[in-house]
Amino acid sequence: MISARRPEWSADPAVKAARDEIVAALEGLSRVAAATELTDQLLMARGCAREDDAERRRAYGYAVLRAVVEADAIADVPRFATRRHSGRMLVALQVGEQESLETPGDGLLLDFAAALADEAVRLAALDPLATPVAVVRALRTVADRFELIYSERRLVQLAAAGTATVLSNARLELYPHDLDPVRALRLAQAGTGIPADGVESRWFDSRVRARFPGLVPLPEGRELARLLGESGAELRFDGARFFPPERQPTAYSPVRSSSSVGTAAGHSGTAAADVGSRLAHAAEHGGMRVITVRRSRWLQGRARLAATLDVPLRDAGAEFVVALRAVAAERKIPDFDVVRRADAAEPGSRAHTNLQRVVAAAFERLEQDWSRSGVLALEGLTPLGRYAGGPALLERLADRARQAGREGGPSTLVLLCPAEDEREHPRIGDHVVGLVTTEEWIVATSAWLTTDAGAA
Repeated sequence: MISARRPEWSADPAVKAARDEIVAALEGLSRVAAATELTDQLLMARGCAREDDAERRRAYGYAVLRAVVEADAIADVPRFATRRHSGRMLVALQVGEQESLETPGDGLLLDFAAALADEAVRLAALDPLATPVAVVRALRTVADRFELIYSERRLVQLAAAGTATVLSNARLELYPHDLDPVRALRLAQAGTGIPADGVESRWFDSRVRARFPGLVPLPEGRELARLLGESGAELRFDGARFFPPERQPTAYSPVRSSSSVGTAAGHSGTAAADVGSRLAHAAEHGGMRVITVRRSRWLQGRARLAATLDVPLRDAGAEFVVALRAVAAERKIPDFDVVRRADAAEPGSRAHTNLQRVVAAAFERLEQDWSRSGVLALEGLTPLGRYAGGPALLERLADRARQAGREGGPSTLVLLCPAEDEREHPRIGDHVVGLVTTEEWIVATSAWLTTDAGAA
């Protein structure tokens, strides 16, 4: 029945226009993609007026893609080659007559995409979850076998999209679509950073889905409380809201020793006399450190940190704007005010979508630049918490710093986070900074801020 409709679809102007769009999409996706990715591209470009439901919209989009591929099969010069692998359809561009002899063939590209998908399944099954660095290294090994060069992000996206069981996130992690909820809660540190007035169940679901998009929603109420308990989060549940554990009266001791810590959300910030030595150790041996400083003492903290590390602090906000302008110039956006206005556009609008693309490119520039630093100390972190892709960029830099830069990136990452209360878990806007150990959080108390740099 489908083959009988090929001539009809081939003559349809709308199908012809969609074919051109898919060719352009494949060119932008390095010539090979999963059908789901191309469906999303079609829906982004054309929308679907008939449906609001996401799954039904995708079904309509896939039907259009299928009609385009079937019509292409009887074209005088077919552009697409397809293959089914692990329950997913892969689509590659055939080499055109005017293209370079070095252009990879569709057969090679389909073999490559299938091999990436198989590697993604292996990586997603690992416990503990493979780090972004390990994921990229494994996928790049696959690409090297085929003598293909792809960006890190495209490798991860294609690897996950080519399977029916693996998902990817902005951090470049690969994880199973049925990731255990207890494990997801623990990895997303969903039990940290709970405000004193508590949160409702949906807060945890948003937290987990921000780290692991695509997972099924978490349960609510007491079932969620049980899962949180199993994940190690010590929270109080009153039947409606979850609250952080009650603070012990001795939580913040004035004694200047390594035992003087502030507690919040299961992690402790190191206070007082050993701040300088901890920073010096990180600068020498690698690692991540997040310093929370009271907002009214920010200037003191900035100067004190620069003196302790003996490196200038880099203003992430200012460098983000510079990167945005550079991307806008590259893309021939004549008026930067267009970018500024898009910042206030409605989510989902064309202007907002275009802004996200410019922001993503700016973050890529910053990552390349910052990865060349040995000791990277950042302030002015607002854009990294505000825009999609910013938290993921920070987490990738942190992962590399935790390995002392052996896999590329800075050997040491230090973040200066102003706060109303320096003892609260570090945040950048609404983003809660992820910590692996208590050693990574330093509380900039007045004792450290007023000590001479030479005595630190």
